[in-house]
Amino acid sequence: MEISESEVKGLLRGDLHLRNFRPALKLDWANFLEHVALDKSEGCVRRLLFTPDDLNAFKAALDDALRRHRGRALTGGA
Repeated sequence: MEISESEVKGLLRGDLHLRNFRPALKLDWANFLEHVALDKSEGCVRRLLFTPDDLNAFKAALDDALRRHRGRALTGGA
């Protein structure tokens, strides 16, 4: 998971963001705003972009939730 700047800012600097490029079905304008990208290794949907008001707080909460979820999966908890 990573926080990314607006794609438009990068394009204006000549940065095409082609490293780790993944094709996507676009349903919104998330690339035009700062966003949090969540990449998955499997499933039909492999990349989700979030545009919360507070990127760092959202990322911290999501990291914590994923850590707790993975911990339960390892211990067999519900």
